[in-house]
Amino acid sequence: MKFLQVWIIGVLSFFFTTSCTSPVSNVVIPVETPANSSTPLATSFVTSTPVAPTPEVTSPPTPIIVYESISPNSRWAATTSRIIVNGEERSILKVSNDDGKVEWEVENKPLIEEPPTGFWFPVPFHWSEDGKYLYFAHRASGDGCFGGNQHLGKDLQRLNLATGEVNDISSGGTYMAISPDEKYLAAVSYAREGIKLQNLENGDLNVLDLVIQQENVGFELDQRYITWSPDSQSLVFVIMAGVCDGTVESYFNWIVRVDIYSLSQRFLTEKNEQGLVPISWIEQDKILVRDKDGILSWMNASTGAISSIE
Repeated sequence: MKFLQVWIIGVLSFFFTTSCTSPVSNVVIPVETPANSSTPLATSFVTSTPVAPTPEVTSPPTPIIVYESISPNSRWAATTSRIIVNGEERSILKVSNDDGKVEWEVENKPLIEEPPTGFWFPVPFHWSEDGKYLYFAHRASGDGCFGGNQHLGKDLQRLNLATGEVNDISSGGTYMAISPDEKYLAAVSYAREGIKLQNLENGDLNVLDLVIQQENVGFELDQRYITWSPDSQSLVFVIMAGVCDGTVESYFNWIVRVDIYSLSQRFLTEKNEQGLVPISWIEQDKILVRDKDGILSWMNASTGAISSIE
């Protein structure tokens, strides 16, 4: 009986061992996959909140430079410009030192046309030798034979470069010149009146007689080319006939010498057809002149005699 039990246990152990160690077949179940199929993605919906449009970025208006001037020591710069601000055209005069370390906005005004002279711009006229002041005037842009003259100014003002203060100096003229010692201003206004001499230190003004009358000549007259002597005690200027003809600068000229202290006037040339005008008063008795053809000569400052340049 005991033997039978052992035999049964042995048989059962054999079958149990065989079932655990038998290889297991990997059964692959084919799955049909549709050709070129893809898993659909979720549709993306973007919900945006209304945003105010970005303001258009505009560059600041670019000024148009009208006049520029540099002081004799190159430390100061004066610039006149035109610029449109909020639809309005303005003229601006700025004076700055050492590339903007100090800057004075001398004038900033609307640009208004005044026919027939056109627009009036503030422009640099004269830097003082001592570096203290800039004289400036308002110059017309109009056309015609009197338009745009660089020596013209309907006024003369003086800027203190240290303080920025501006003072009115003179009513100006169509041609102006400051004496070398900066004590006097000489100015003429076409040929409406004689030359004006103003003391810049005390404001004294003398208006001399008009030595040539337009009705006696029969041509339109102008007075130009004020040229001071080196010692500031005399000057010469030119009376020109036929200035608006358009074919020549003038038909004939008178060169007039003025002595400041006596306020006397005398002719160095009379009704000269060579068109002589002074360029510079080099020495006390020597004036450099040119004729209508651009030929240079010396003029004796006392007699008006002409000599060639050697």
